[in-house]
Amino acid sequence: MTGKYQTMAEIEAAYDGEWVLIANPTYRRKWHQITGGVVAVHCADRLEYYRLLGEWDGTGVELSAVRFIGRFPEEVEVDSVEPELARQ
Repeated sequence: MTGKYQTMAEIEAAYDGEWVLIANPTYRRKWHQITGGVVAVHCADRLEYYRLLGEWDGTGVELSAVRFIGRFPEEVEVDSVEPELARQ
């Protein structure tokens, strides 16, 4: 895995409005709050993000976290599953 470690503040500033996969995240143990990591995959479009995840090999990654950075658009149902993904 290549990439530079970034704090969550740096990730939030760089990837606003995007889905991100944070590889080998660091976190505060008490609250499991992510404090940083290496952004391995990112994309603003959720379906494209899932497609990119399928291509990602994950070599050298022991732990990962998925986050949407920013606010969800009002028309997005957070709990919904894309029909194409549910069939896979």
